[in-house]
Amino acid sequence: MVGAFWRLIFPPLVGDYGVFRIATPDIKGQSVSVTIFIADDYAGWRGKVREILKNHPEWQIVGEASDGLDAVARADQLRPDIAIMDIGLPRLNGITAAMLIRQKSPQTAIVFLSGYSDDYFRQAALDAGAAYVVKAQAVTDLPDAITAALSRDTQIWRRRY
Repeated sequence: MVGAFWRLIFPPLVGDYGVFRIATPDIKGQSVSVTIFIADDYAGWRGKVREILKNHPEWQIVGEASDGLDAVARADQLRPDIAIMDIGLPRLNGITAAMLIRQKSPQTAIVFLSGYSDDYFRQAALDAGAAYVVKAQAVTDLPDAITAALSRDTQIWRRRY
């Protein structure tokens, strides 16, 4: 079942693309590699995200940044499938950084992971075309938000995250 899901998401993208590999599963059980970039000014949260994602071997963390300007530069260099970003980044806020990342790397889906739980920030994230997860629910909601972001189904984001 999982293999069929991934074939729907990435049917034409097969092969080695330098920094990351995207491949569809074959009947021998080859899994899809999804590259993930993390931007949070607090190293503890970057570690927490790594811990949450370790149960998904098909998801590879390819880089990290601790401020918005570095996030834009690193994401431009790495071209990840997913960028997990905090909103309150120093030097350049996460919303602006996400919009710049999407301009430079349109295939990169954005998932905001933020301590802010009010509707203003959630709506700003949705307006930027991103999923939104409150840090207090990261353990349960982040993997689902990543899957939703990969599907590019913004209706899922609006209903749940």
